[in-house]
Amino acid sequence: MAYEELEKKFGLTSQILGPGQSGNYLGRTISWEPDGISIEGENKYIDTMILEWDLGNASGLSTPGCNEDKREPGGEEELRPRLTTAFRRSAAMANYMAQDRPDISFASKEVSRGMACPTRLDTVKLKRLIRYLSGARRRAIKHTWQDPTKQLSVYSDSDWAGCVKTRRSTSGGVLLHGKHLVHHWSSTQATVALSSAEAELNAVVKGVA
Repeated sequence: MAYEELEKKFGLTSQILGPGQSGNYLGRTISWEPDGISIEGENKYIDTMILEWDLGNASGLSTPGCNEDKREPGGEEELRPRLTTAFRRSAAMANYMAQDRPDISFASKEVSRGMACPTRLDTVKLKRLIRYLSGARRRAIKHTWQDPTKQLSVYSDSDWAGCVKTRRSTSGGVLLHGKHLVHHWSSTQATVALSSAEAELNAVVKGVA
């Protein structure tokens, strides 16, 4: 079926990019630059989160997350319904942005773990992430020109017993096609690893899969 017929039947829209041009696709900005193609994710949600959590005057941070500190008094106190709704809304925005932001992949994953029953400590992690985003609004993935290749490279790592509450580890990794980043992930392992070697093995298995 010709493209014109598909366009008529399904209401398709298209934009053909050339050198020096940019376009938008599914909220992403795709730019054809002299040294390659860059893909920048949606960043309009940053202002929404800053406004919702009254962080307009807060200074930016250099990192999106940090190790948990359970010593904070009242950290396990559950949020009131109104704040619970706001937390889930912001966590979902951060999780959406993390698809195109490897730099916030781990932090957004940790925030999202609290969506079922968010606590005060979860809001601390969320606010830290928002303050980082306020100072790092734009991040793009650059796909520089490269010769045709069939090489796939996978890098994986683990954070053994990184969650001080459940003692579960985190698996993280990236998938490269040549020099191009095509996939990244950060996920909490389903079972408790009894050693750093077991945690690393779980991360390797996920990377290979």
